[in-house]
Amino acid sequence: MLSDSAISYAGVAPLMRANPIPLQNLSALCTILITAVQRVNHWLCHSFICFLQVSAYSVLELPSLLRHAQLERLLSSVCTMQLQGAFCCLVLACGWIWAGCMRLKEVRRLQAQKLQSMSDKLAARHGASASIAIATGAPKQASQAHDSKACLPGLTVVLPIQGLKAHSLLNWQSQLGMHYAGPLEYLFVTQSASDPALPVLSELISCDYEAARTQIIISGPSSSCSQKIHNLQRGILKASKASKYVLCLDDDVQLHPGFLEMAVGHMEADSAAFMLTGYPFDIADPGAGVLTYAALAYHLPLLIAFSVSQSTSFVWGGCMLFPLESMVHHTFGIMQAWQEGGYSDDLIVAAKCAQHKLKILCPSGAIFPQRLEARYSWKQYWNYLRRQLYVMDTYASCSNKRINHALMLIHCYLSWAVVFPITSVVLRLSLWVAELLLLPSQEIWDGPGTSWDWLRIFGAQGCYVGMLSSILFWIAITSAVLALYWMTGVVLSLFGEMFPSGETISGGDSFNWVKLWLGFYLGNAVLPCCMLYTYLSPWVEWGGIWYYKRKGRVQRLLPHNL
Repeated sequence: MLSDSAISYAGVAPLMRANPIPLQNLSALCTILITAVQRVNHWLCHSFICFLQVSAYSVLELPSLLRHAQLERLLSSVCTMQLQGAFCCLVLACGWIWAGCMRLKEVRRLQAQKLQSMSDKLAARHGASASIAIATGAPKQASQAHDSKACLPGLTVVLPIQGLKAHSLLNWQSQLGMHYAGPLEYLFVTQSASDPALPVLSELISCDYEAARTQIIISGPSSSCSQKIHNLQRGILKASKASKYVLCLDDDVQLHPGFLEMAVGHMEADSAAFMLTGYPFDIADPGAGVLTYAALAYHLPLLIAFSVSQSTSFVWGGCMLFPLESMVHHTFGIMQAWQEGGYSDDLIVAAKCAQHKLKILCPSGAIFPQRLEARYSWKQYWNYLRRQLYVMDTYASCSNKRINHALMLIHCYLSWAVVFPITSVVLRLSLWVAELLLLPSQEIWDGPGTSWDWLRIFGAQGCYVGMLSSILFWIAITSAVLALYWMTGVVLSLFGEMFPSGETISGGDSFNWVKLWLGFYLGNAVLPCCMLYTYLSPWVEWGGIWYYKRKGRVQRLLPHNL
């Protein structure tokens, strides 16, 4: 039974057609857009539109329609836009280099740890009384965590599941196969007993793993929050009282065998830490299309925030390790905020941690391969992007609302701050080539209003500022490409150290870098438009369920196939 404030599916389609944009959203949007355009982005949009107009005039051989002064202003705007794009690309490059350096430290620590283990075995074989001391360079907390593995506290792993995906079985095997030197239980939570994942999961548990430590819980449909949050809450409340920690996991990532011991060890070693999180590293199947790579590219800039330090202010909902007592007894109000119209589990947790000044750990080893489907349709990609952005218009408090809406504007601005310069440089080079090919049939040296002016825009002789801005932009974007390439290699090396064999991450070395950058460009070009549509529309479909947001909270609707 739905709550009184919920809207039945029978009224969804008529309401969407009759009044797709609530007036209060429209009024707030107008205020935000006017401020943003006037103070931040007006010159960028104006410059890009002018550049497209000039490009069209150049192709039509109508340069005389613009005055020479207009040409000078346009040239200045385009150069400024490219310099701004160069700055953004350099920031990305530095972030990916920093992220790679932090992961590289973990690679070297694991390699030194393996060398230490081999030395210990060799010393024991020859009857040595002590192990050979080898400097590992590991953080103090990680060393303490490693020494305390034999006395780890109880742990409950909660995994919300829905449907059977291409890599579900591989992911479940990695999650159920993790090592843990302490009491451990798994709780798989699903909405319905008719979920197609249940027969496969039940067979896997009965054949290869201890059924006594694994339960399957039927949570039923949610009426006041997202289905994932509803499943998480049921799992947390069903956790064993003997557990000290509860780990909320997504079922679409692979975990390396030592992750549980590493995560709990870090929590035990740092008494000031409230929780621990991680982040996925997307891997596309061989033969994946551009839209799959566009979905993959969405996570790449966000990976930086989860890599620059061993603690963070951000939370990823696919991996959240909490003290069970704090969650069950509502110490910081997380469970209550989830229940009251919660849609995004991780943004709510991050907001509560910021409100109460709680420390969030994010160790370098908390990174997980996440495989993406080889083929995305436009409809699938649009829905994927909408679900990622929908969370930014959901909030649990006024301060949370301001932060989320600020992030919306920053996200849009940075996306087009990269896309516009790329487009302008490509157009500049393309039209320059076109002019040079048509050189024998044109008068190019006869002063203002001739093709010479257009060659100035394209970066020809006499326009040193334009050439310099284009060169700097290409240097910056090349740096970003090389930085991402290097960071990807470091992450794959880290997976090779953490997983027992390279087979578990096969496909990571088959990245199609052309498709990746096409996807990066496409995703950032579409993102502001999708953000605007998502802000205006209160509806989103997730897992076969329509959600309706109002004042930052969501209400669950009936499945769309009923």
